[in-house]
Amino acid sequence: MSLSVDLGPEIWTLFALLIRVGVLVFLFPVGAARVPIPIRLGLSGWLAFALWPAVPPEHWLAPQPGYALALVREALVGLGMALVIQMVMGAVQLAGQLVDMPMGFGVVNLLDPQTGQQVPVLSQLFSILAALLFFALGGPLVVMAALRQSLNWIPIGAAAVTPSAAQLIARESAAVFATGLRLSLPVVAAGFLADVSLGILARAVPQFNVFIEGFPIKIGLGLVVLLVAMPFYVEAVGMLVGAAGRLPEVLAELLLSLRAP
Repeated sequence: MSLSVDLGPEIWTLFALLIRVGVLVFLFPVGAARVPIPIRLGLSGWLAFALWPAVPPEHWLAPQPGYALALVREALVGLGMALVIQMVMGAVQLAGQLVDMPMGFGVVNLLDPQTGQQVPVLSQLFSILAALLFFALGGPLVVMAALRQSLNWIPIGAAAVTPSAAQLIARESAAVFATGLRLSLPVVAAGFLADVSLGILARAVPQFNVFIEGFPIKIGLGLVVLLVAMPFYVEAVGMLVGAAGRLPEVLAELLLSLRAP
């Protein structure tokens, strides 16, 4: 008896679904890099097994010659979802990096527990804030709902790279910089005004040492602006990564764009 008959189309479908879910879990941008590989493997298997009954029987796969290509298409779905989430979260981290520069913290790096990389101080603060709001505002439920909905919109092994998907990725890549700049604008503007004021003061009082006295002034001003604007930051970041924010819209648009024409 052949291997295909022994396993059946249900098992081949489950394995393909495991690729879709596993790629997303392993590339998940919110803390997945610090999770041990066995736990990520177990979570991928559990999610795939939980979503398995939702696959319609007419979408089951068989070990045909195109099965390997179907697995590549499944990996494409998980990769696309992880990339979109990374771009939404990356806008917040970029805002932190832009805030660090006018305050003088850009030269001080700390270990980011989510990515394992060295990042500036306030960039790490913004990244942790985004991760906390992601979990507090139902971000994981959004991702689970998107995975479940993807089974209806994109049949197993039927994803395709379309022009609309490429346009979506390009648009969201540009939005990372635009959103990061908008989030960092209060502190950047305050730093610019501080530089102008210090320049005028240095011309009026040549004895004033701008390089020594300017750093604590800019740091203190930046921290005050951050403290005053923190409610704005919490609301703005929540509208990006929360269940009622931009994340579910972008994920839905991505899944629709990955459907084969």
